[in-house]
Amino acid sequence: MKAHVSLRLQTRSRVSSSLKSSRNSNRTSVSAAATRARAKAEAAKIKVSYAEKEAAIMKEKVSIEANIDVLQQEKEAAAASKEAAAAEQMERDPLGELQDLSFENPTKRTRDYIETQPFEQQASGAS
Repeated sequence: MKAHVSLRLQTRSRVSSSLKSSRNSNRTSVSAAATRARAKAEAAKIKVSYAEKEAAIMKEKVSIEANIDVLQQEKEAAAASKEAAAAEQMERDPLGELQDLSFENPTKRTRDYIETQPFEQQASGAS
C-alpha cells in the first residue's frame, strides 16, 4: 500500500510539475506575443512618422513645380511682349538705330585710327 501511495504522489507531482511548466510556457508565449505586438505598434508609429515627412516633401515638390510652371509662362509672356514692342518700333521707324550710323570715308576712318595708335620710334640710325 505504501508503494501505491508513493506511486500516486509521484504521479501527482509529475502532473503538477507538468501543469506548472505548461502555465509558464503559456505565460512565456503570451509575453512573447505581447512583446511582438508592442514592437509592431512601434514600427507602425515610425512608418506613420516617415509617411508624414514624405507627404510634406511631396507637397513642397508640387508647390515648387507649380511655381516653375508659372515662371515659365511669365518668361514666355515677357519675351512675347518684347518681340511685339520691337515689331512696333520697326513699323514706326524701319531704319531704327541704323540712322545713327554715319557713313564716312573709309580712307579717312583708317587714317584716324592709325593716328590714334601709339607707335614706337624706330632706331634707324639715331643714337
